[in-house]
Amino acid sequence: MTSEADICPPHTLPPVPQVPALADGEVPNPWSLFNSRIEFNFAHYHFVEVQSSAEKIDQALDMWAATVMEFGGDSPWENAAELYATINAIQHGDSPWRVYHICYQGPLPPGMPPKWMVETYELCTQDSCQVLHHQLATTAFKDKINLTPYHQFDGVGRCSWSNLMSADWAWKQAVQLLYIYVYY
Repeated sequence: MTSEADICPPHTLPPVPQVPALADGEVPNPWSLFNSRIEFNFAHYHFVEVQSSAEKIDQALDMWAATVMEFGGDSPWENAAELYATINAIQHGDSPWRVYHICYQGPLPPGMPPKWMVETYELCTQDSCQVLHHQLATTAFKDKINLTPYHQFDGVGRCSWSNLMSADWAWKQAVQLLYIYVYY
């Protein structure tokens, strides 16, 4: 059972994980592909929290480099592209990232079509079902998830979706299982 003392306030970083020493006594880097917690926090802040543009990340890296230059240091990445490459190299679990290139396939209007109709976009994703299986297998979800499908409606009777179990997919799966159970 989790007490209130065990729950971090919103926007609080988790404690540094206690990593056991390796056989030779050396402690492995708990931040994986990052050299330090500050590198990890920088990447998390710019990529996840504020979703900074590449231009803003480059500007922040320039400031980082200027701050540590007098001590003979340098920023960990030359530019946003290097930061993105580090983030893309993160592999947690066995659900690999896949990159799909997508573009509009419909008819183009006469004259100059909108940019989105002629551009190719990258969609980076993992197998959602496999990721969900990994998440549900963690102890963090034990006794904290309601597995009952439901439909939720707003004040004027329109269906609103707030999580996986309020989606039509979960509802249909439950009804399908109920049908199989009752009729077979």
